[in-house]
Amino acid sequence: MRPIAICLSVVALLAARPMPAAEEEPGAAGAEVLEHGVPVELVAALGSAERAFAATVRAKDREAFASFVDAGAVFAGGAPLRGRQAILDGWAGLFSPEAPVLAWEPCVVEVEASGRIGFTSGPYWIETPGGAEVPRGTFFSVWERQPDGGWKIVLDGGTPPAPGPPVVDPCAPADPPP
Repeated sequence: MRPIAICLSVVALLAARPMPAAEEEPGAAGAEVLEHGVPVELVAALGSAERAFAATVRAKDREAFASFVDAGAVFAGGAPLRGRQAILDGWAGLFSPEAPVLAWEPCVVEVEASGRIGFTSGPYWIETPGGAEVPRGTFFSVWERQPDGGWKIVLDGGTPPAPGPPVVDPCAPADPPP
């Protein structure tokens, strides 16, 4: 099954699950909200969570990485990795000090109206020393808001890596206007 189809299936399943009450519900009095009623700060918090998640790989901090992964998460791409331990085992090589750095940046961050589920998407790349071209692609991650207000990743997928120029501005349009 394609990563996007898997993502959409997980979003549908998560939307049907009840969520325990969080400390602060979306649309709290006085909060700036987007047109679909989600507080701007909730979307910003999800973007921050994705960036902090990426920083754990850059820092090669396996335990911090694990703290962002839901116990039942699925990471697609090749053979799917199901569950936190399988994901940690599958990604173990990235935490080796001599491994190239996998980096990514969320350029799209959205949270659905209830504030329970969100997704992030953007480019990922593998930083190689002195390389003129770098393996790169696009990721898509689905996150679930936790009762404490934090976020855990429940699904991650993306395109296979392909050679491309070094990444300078990850969220810049591919073909800037003249």
